[in-house]
Amino acid sequence: MEETWESLFKKQAVKKKHSDEYINECMQYAFHLHEKNLPVIFDINHLSEYWNLDIDLIKSIIECPPRYYAEYDIRKKSGGTRHLCAPHQVLKYIQRWIYHNILLKDITISEHVHGFIPKDQFDSKRTILSNAQAHEKCKWLINMDLKDFFNTIKQERVKKYFLSIGYTEDICELLAKLCTLHYRLPQGAPTSPTLSNLIAREMDKELECLCAKNHWCYTRYADDLTFSGIYIDETPSINELEKIIIQNGFLVNRQKTKFRLRGNCQMVTGLTVTHGVFVPKKYRKEVWKELYCCKKFTPYAHCQYRYPDKGFYKDWLKGRIMFIRSIDPACGNKMLDAFNQLKWVL
Repeated sequence: MEETWESLFKKQAVKKKHSDEYINECMQYAFHLHEKNLPVIFDINHLSEYWNLDIDLIKSIIECPPRYYAEYDIRKKSGGTRHLCAPHQVLKYIQRWIYHNILLKDITISEHVHGFIPKDQFDSKRTILSNAQAHEKCKWLINMDLKDFFNTIKQERVKKYFLSIGYTEDICELLAKLCTLHYRLPQGAPTSPTLSNLIAREMDKELECLCAKNHWCYTRYADDLTFSGIYIDETPSINELEKIIIQNGFLVNRQKTKFRLRGNCQMVTGLTVTHGVFVPKKYRKEVWKELYCCKKFTPYAHCQYRYPDKGFYKDWLKGRIMFIRSIDPACGNKMLDAFNQLKWVL
C-alpha cells in the first residue's frame, strides 16, 4: 500500500519523538495548505530544501536585501525617470519559485483587473486591449493613476497577504523580506506585479461594488484605473473614488486624473475607445512615416540621419508594428509587409 504524505510525516515526527499535540498542529497546518495546493513550509530549513540553497545564503539575503539587487533609473516616455530594482540571479530564482508555487495558486484576482495576468491563469486573455474594450463607445470616461503603485505597498502588507493564505507568522516574515526591498515592493522583482494585484483586490472589490450599484464600468491595468458609463447625467464623484483608493492604502496622482465626454479623445491604456478600440492615429502615422523614410533613403541612411545614437532600430520599429498588429491586425499586417520589403543591413 502506497504511503501518503500524512503517514510519512507522522512516521518521521514520531521517530523524532515529537508530542501528539505538536504532530496534530503540524498536520492541521499542512492540511490547510494542501487544500489550497500550496507548498507546505515549516521553517527556513524547509525552504532551503525546496530551493537546494545553503541556509546561510538565504539568511544573508534576508538580513541585507540591497546587496542582492542592482538599482538604476531609466527615462520614462512621459518625462522623468523610473527607478528599477533588478534582483541578482539567486534572488530572482527564489522570487520566481514564490511566484510560480505560491502566488499563481491564488486565483482570487478580480475579473476587472487586466494587467499582470498570466495567459494560462484564466480562460480569457487579459491585455491592454481587453482593458480598453470594456469601455468601448462609452458616453463618459474617467482616467485615474495610482502614484508610486509598487512603492506604496510596504513589507507589512506583503506579510499580511502571506498570513491570509495560511502560512505561519515566521514564514510570512521570511517570504515578505524575500519579496521586498527597503521595506517596499521593488519594481523589477518577478513577485511584485502579482503581489500588487493580490494586495489591491480589496480596493478593486469596493470600487466594483460602487460601480455595479450605479451601472458604471470599472477596470484596472496595474496603476491605471478607468471608469466609464453610458448615461451623461450619472457620473461618479472623483472625491468618492479617491476616498476608497486612499482608505485602501494607495495614493492618487491627481495630475493624471482626466474626465472626458464622448466627442473628446477618450483613451484607455494608450488606446482610443471613442469609435471602437484603435491605436491612436498619431502613433500609426509616425510608424508609416518611419517606413516611408526607410524605403526612400534606405534604413541605414535614415537611421544615421534621424537616430544617430539609437541602437537596435530595426527591433524598435518592428516592436511598434507588432504592437499595432496586436490591436489592429489589418493595419499591422500592411505595415509588416512594408517592413519586410525593406533592405535591412543594420
